[in-house]
Amino acid sequence: MYHMEYLFPSLIRTYLTPLARARLADNPKIADWFLIPHSATCTYHRCVHDPSRNATTDECKLEAGEHVRAILDHVLTAHAFWNRSGGTDHLFVFAWDQASEVLGWSHPVRARVMKAVHLTTLGSVEPNGNFDPHKDVVIPPYNDIPPSARHRFSSLPRFLQWIPVQIFPSWVHSKRSMFAYFRGTILSDRRYSHGVRQFLKTLALVNREFKVFTGHSKDYWAELGDAVFSLCPSGWSSWSPRVFDSIFAGAIPVIYGDGIVMPFEDLLDYRIVAVKLMNKQVSDTSRILNSLTPHEIRIKRENLHKIRDMVVWNDPPKPGDAFESTLKMLARKKARRRIGNDHFR
Repeated sequence: MYHMEYLFPSLIRTYLTPLARARLADNPKIADWFLIPHSATCTYHRCVHDPSRNATTDECKLEAGEHVRAILDHVLTAHAFWNRSGGTDHLFVFAWDQASEVLGWSHPVRARVMKAVHLTTLGSVEPNGNFDPHKDVVIPPYNDIPPSARHRFSSLPRFLQWIPVQIFPSWVHSKRSMFAYFRGTILSDRRYSHGVRQFLKTLALVNREFKVFTGHSKDYWAELGDAVFSLCPSGWSSWSPRVFDSIFAGAIPVIYGDGIVMPFEDLLDYRIVAVKLMNKQVSDTSRILNSLTPHEIRIKRENLHKIRDMVVWNDPPKPGDAFESTLKMLARKKARRRIGNDHFR
């Protein structure tokens, strides 16, 4: 899921869809946005997982900060455009769990990049300084969906998806044996997941409708495809890649979280495809899910199939996927900032 810091610049450089090609400026003087590639998350993880170094996480964050500082210094030296806007028309992709915090709290470069627009998987509006809903864009994480899952949950040809009478692949309406499903890490420390995962584990012991498993499984995608609802609590971070796995597999995501901005909210109304609960509502999960009628569940599953391409990354990109959704969000950001002000052109 941290692959986005490499993938997004690669898609820009290598595969230009018609939408991207139409918006790529040959002349940087008229460009709306400048993307600054980096690999801060990779730098951090390489440091953390190097047994010969025995470095602390703070030391590794500072190393990631130095990596980005060197890149930014080069940008300022070689190009004039950062100073033109103070960096407000430049883009950074931050794929780490806590976004730009991967640079460390104390490294000076973190303050330097804060005016830039961050494409980030973190959409928490809590005052942590890692995400600004007014300027940043929340993107879905990358998941290397295995070919077997892509085949199992394959779509109909696009020309069949929007005819007056909607046609759906057979798996969209197939009967599923699990009502509510979760598989993942569950720690005893209740700061982890705000206690939600721990409660769901206890709930599954007394309620047969809830299936909660720990650890990884080679049958993960098959399990998702057999669930009506997929329980998606946070972990240490407020976001969960499980949401987007669930959307792809046609399992209705039950999203737990307080103050979360989801990817592409300007383009996608999550109320039509998911159930969103605050963390404190976890004890009410069973009642809320059972209150949905079969018709409401059917509509949500159909809507999942209609919108799922929007949150899936492909290499190369495909029409209407997460890459094009990101470009549309950036276009909206630009349009809002340009009202009465041509500075950002």
